[in-house]
Amino acid sequence: SIKAQDIQAITNGFPIEIQNVPYQVSIRNKSDGKHFCGGSIINNKYVLTAAHCVDGTNASDITLNVGFSLQNNPGNNLQSYNAKRIVVHPNYNNGTNDFDVAVIEIAGTFSFNSSVQPVELISPQSLASETIGNQVRVSGWGWTVPDGGVSANQLQAVDVNIINNNLADQQLDI
Repeated sequence: SIKAQDIQAITNGFPIEIQNVPYQVSIRNKSDGKHFCGGSIINNKYVLTAAHCVDGTNASDITLNVGFSLQNNPGNNLQSYNAKRIVVHPNYNNGTNDFDVAVIEIAGTFSFNSSVQPVELISPQSLASETIGNQVRVSGWGWTVPDGGVSANQLQAVDVNIINNNLADQQLDI
């Protein structure tokens, strides 16, 4: 099963520009405009996110912003979209966070450029890069300290090691 911790943090990270992670999405409350979760562009109509971010949320209550690094000064590359539909994994369990994955369909299509691109999905040819022990990059505007409660203004990233499922299960059960 797929598991995720209910943590919205990029701790011990470093500032990064959107051109280095052009698939990064800011999911926002339409009512107050505040960022509350991240996602990844998977093609010109869909965003992948965590189910715990959007479970019970109406598509009409969120917007998806892409193409920027600074929350308080998004600049000219900002693209903002309404959500058309949210699909939470049918096996998602909000008690255990098993199958913590959802897809959001946007109204319209992303306009791809150097700041807005789909994430590179794994293929049989690129499996080697997913080997346990290799590093992957995590990015977002999450808290920069655990339980900080305040989203970062500057897009952040951190490089972490790929670990096996048993080790992940042990860490998640702590």
